[in-house]
Amino acid sequence: MMESMISDSQPIESAMPERVELDPMRHSSQWGEIFLSNRDGTPRRFREYQVEDLECASKRIAHLDGRAVGKTINLSSLLLWFVSVNKGKSVLVAAPYQGHLDAIIEEVEYQLDRSDILRSGLKKRDVAHGSGKRQAYYQLTFKNGCTAYFRPAGVKGYAFRSLHVDLLLVDEAARLPERAWNALMQCLKPGGFMRVYSTPNGLRDTTYYRITESEEWTVFHWPTWIAPDWDRKRKKELLDFYGGENTSGWQHEAAGEHGMPTYGTFNVKQVMNAVTEIHEYRQVKLHGEMLEDCLTEIQVRERLENLLHLEGGHGMCWLGGDLGYANDPTELLVFEEDEDEVLWLILRVHAERVPYPAISEIIALIDTVYLPEALGIDRGGNGTAVEQDLLHLDKYAMQGFAGKLVGIDFGGTTIVGEDDAGQPIKRRTKEHMTLLINRQLNARKFRIPSSDKEVEDQLCTHTYTLGQKGIIYKKGNDHIVDAMRCMMLARSFELDPQHVTEIIMPDLVFLPTGPNFNRRYG
Repeated sequence: MMESMISDSQPIESAMPERVELDPMRHSSQWGEIFLSNRDGTPRRFREYQVEDLECASKRIAHLDGRAVGKTINLSSLLLWFVSVNKGKSVLVAAPYQGHLDAIIEEVEYQLDRSDILRSGLKKRDVAHGSGKRQAYYQLTFKNGCTAYFRPAGVKGYAFRSLHVDLLLVDEAARLPERAWNALMQCLKPGGFMRVYSTPNGLRDTTYYRITESEEWTVFHWPTWIAPDWDRKRKKELLDFYGGENTSGWQHEAAGEHGMPTYGTFNVKQVMNAVTEIHEYRQVKLHGEMLEDCLTEIQVRERLENLLHLEGGHGMCWLGGDLGYANDPTELLVFEEDEDEVLWLILRVHAERVPYPAISEIIALIDTVYLPEALGIDRGGNGTAVEQDLLHLDKYAMQGFAGKLVGIDFGGTTIVGEDDAGQPIKRRTKEHMTLLINRQLNARKFRIPSSDKEVEDQLCTHTYTLGQKGIIYKKGNDHIVDAMRCMMLARSFELDPQHVTEIIMPDLVFLPTGPNFNRRYG
């Protein structure tokens, strides 16, 4: 394999031959090294494998790549070169959701702002305005008649319709829904060029998989270790994170291979049936920097009250939380249940780099306003510390968390009932929580907001593999889903205490029964 040819410590660049000078107007790599810059201000110099991709003359190119190998750099460089050396041409940059486009737009904006020459050729920037309103799509128009469109696919690819372009660039193609592919392929003019960049996800029944296996496409394979910053430390970090070289996470995200077959955790059609306009929905984003100048607990709580700006007057509510550890974000979700047992997502709090004592304060504030019947939080990372704060600190004693807070070990086992012989029926906790979400989706009793595409995105793209030990869910981009899992399990304990009797975890047995926990039936 390529990995065996690369030293764990020696950069690849040291073995590169001298670059042959070419006509930059005809060769995008040479053009990029003249007009583009790295983020540290130094002139751009492409890696040899990036040059090979940029200079490839094939009209159909697909990528099987690991993470952090320079896909965004190549895509944005090719885009800027194309609109600079042509006249009257058009480009479409497509991705599953707007969030995937943002990194590309940020890189393009950086290059335009830094280069007087590039900026002088720009005629107009159409930038989306206004939070919460229907946003215009990002678009660049140049004085030479070229136009660059940036469009998110969504599920059906409506944003692609009516466009006809000469160059089609697709990012995160493995996650593009099949119905969106149908609309996308109609955008490319006869004789046009198409490039597809993505980290594979293991799904075999997708357009992306088929084109990477097609002889009609030129396929580039860039594993993570092709990058010059690869070393033993980076390898160990990824092996520890993904759990070894034989896991789907390593095969897809690091090796850039289709690897183990994966399957969609949730039915996309059922997820889309749940997407609707929710007028009461609120999304709050918090960052640790917002609390840096707070010196006391009182100041932290007052600052959080102002930032959250929570309003009461809700019906029966449930809270679920995936509490981030290290660089992972925290996601807190509040669902309101109506008289038909339909769950409506009405609040999402996204917190980054917020210390766990402040997370405890946030949960306590939400509890004070929304009065959830039960709260479920994961016990990993910061979760245990937050659970201990809420259960044992005097300042939270009056809120009665001991009767409604459920700390959940995702690696544990849940007893969901008894068989005919009276023996307990056990199910792995994460699988059981996922089943609860699927049941709710299947019954069409789940509502998620159309205004927050991240929720839809995580549900539609969450996958799993079947290993020797059973189902293994893909890590990453699943924090909202994990918060939903926690909410659903806490709700199931409250609504059916006789059915779900206990969770068995290492060195701990939690019994969610009794008059304090089941206060609705007390």
